[in-house]
Amino acid sequence: MNRELLEAARSGDTNILGTSIPDVHVTAGGNSMLHIAAKQGHTDFCKRVLDLQPLLLPLKNARGDTPLHIAARAGHHQLVNDLISTATERSAQGDDRVRSLVQMANDVRNTALHEAVQNGHEQVVDALMAKAPGVSAVANNVNGVSPLFMAVECESVPIVRRLLEAGEASCDGPNGQTALHSAVLRNHDITKILLEKRPGLLKKADNNGNSPLHFAASTSDLEMVKLLLEKDASIARLQDNDGASAIHVAASCGRVTTIKHLDKVCPDCVELMDNEGRSFLHVAIEKKRRAVIEYVIRSPHLMDLLNQPDKKGNTPLHAAALSGNLAVTRMLSSNKNIKKSAMNNDGHTALDVTMRRTWTPLERPVRTN
Repeated sequence: MNRELLEAARSGDTNILGTSIPDVHVTAGGNSMLHIAAKQGHTDFCKRVLDLQPLLLPLKNARGDTPLHIAARAGHHQLVNDLISTATERSAQGDDRVRSLVQMANDVRNTALHEAVQNGHEQVVDALMAKAPGVSAVANNVNGVSPLFMAVECESVPIVRRLLEAGEASCDGPNGQTALHSAVLRNHDITKILLEKRPGLLKKADNNGNSPLHFAASTSDLEMVKLLLEKDASIARLQDNDGASAIHVAASCGRVTTIKHLDKVCPDCVELMDNEGRSFLHVAIEKKRRAVIEYVIRSPHLMDLLNQPDKKGNTPLHAAALSGNLAVTRMLSSNKNIKKSAMNNDGHTALDVTMRRTWTPLERPVRTN
């Protein structure tokens, strides 16, 4: 593209256009005059260019962006309206042409709607949804991210509402996650909206088998955990691909208040074992979460967990010895309810395990007496 055309597109000067544009001029990045003018929001210039060369409307630059992508990203809602209207006016296919334009994806498979959502342009989202309401149902980018998931990540409550009002908006995110997986890590209001509009997401797992409650249990946000469990307490029994439930996750992260609440609203979830037969106490010991361990020791109704073996026959005391955590091993071995003589599948007691470690005689935490 020559300098004169480039400067005209940047400034919006229509005087240079004349009565025709015989060739499609592009920059080194593949941007046409329409791309450049769209970025600046020069509505009159864009209209004039399209009058002279309508084929520029769907033209992509080197990154796969159409002028509509550019306008949506920049937040020029009136120009977005005009570009879509031009697609309708210049084609006998009308609505089909509009859908085709709005659904065009760039090199990372973002549509114009993705760009508008990602940059928080509510009016552009409204314009796109008004012209092509079905676009939110079919548009996932290269990472599997839908506009709705993106809106949740941006914590844009108005855009989330607008997308959900349009009907069957895709809730997809990366790695099989849904918009609710993202919401529970970010925003209570959006979580409430999704639970109301899409209650089925509550039990939907990602590719690793994690439910939204698994995600929430990893955080310190007890109110979010309560919000999910109020909807359906049975989700506390959901297990991921490794057999871990929300209480295993909470134990791994040291979330004692979450464990207490899970214990309260779904009492039998404390009995859940993962695929290796580990209770949440095993996990807490392996992750050195002392507060969780102390909670179990202080809770009479959890006493059975103190000597419960995993599939290898390792009790929590074995797990403590194997972890090399001297303080936890001593705490457990000094508890009168712990069976120090219990053997694992290899015929080893916790004392045998400690003997194989490099403890000094004074450090050795498990004693026979």
